[in-house]
Amino acid sequence: MSAFKRKDWDRNDLLQIVLYHDSIQKNENGWFNVDEIINHISGLHRGMNKPEYDFRMLEKRVNKDTDHRYIFNDDKTLLRISPDHIAPKYVEEELKTAGNIEIKQSVFEKNSLEFVKDENRKLVVTSGDGSRWEFPYETNRIFYIDEKRFFMLVDLKRDPALAVSAYLNKHTKLSNRYRMVFIDFPAVLNYIYAIDSVLSDFEGNTYKISIEQVQ
Repeated sequence: MSAFKRKDWDRNDLLQIVLYHDSIQKNENGWFNVDEIINHISGLHRGMNKPEYDFRMLEKRVNKDTDHRYIFNDDKTLLRISPDHIAPKYVEEELKTAGNIEIKQSVFEKNSLEFVKDENRKLVVTSGDGSRWEFPYETNRIFYIDEKRFFMLVDLKRDPALAVSAYLNKHTKLSNRYRMVFIDFPAVLNYIYAIDSVLSDFEGNTYKISIEQVQ
């Protein structure tokens, strides 16, 4: 059974959601602009009829974080996720047993995910440093790049998509990213990306998964 239960994700923790899910962009050194954080969360507050969000509320949230995940720069104009806590705890817990993920056939049936295999095509993963991995074109099977980075090709009415490890949920662009919660699917695989999306992990490494013809 998955170690992470969706109810454990604090839907009221808007700072966590905004920073960990790329609602706003960080700079090349991993820093988020504090004014952008405040403006974004303020917009979310207005949509929920909550009080206007301000710096005092942000600072209080950072200081009260028992995991010490967030760091201000000296003049508190920038904020970043602490390098000591590069991923939320639930991701780390999920990844401890990721190599033993088992998905029952009934899960695919419930979600209308068909098994497709094509020996004329292959899945190719290329990373920003030039590393390359090749896998057979086969849906409903987990392919491991390593113990943290893995993915599954799913067939959505003959439209292939990628269910990827939560460690790869730091996509730099929100386009091509879809939150599709499958019934009884492991929480560690609860985001869907389009083929050819460029994914990035919590360490900033990039990965592109594409389909190629077998030569």
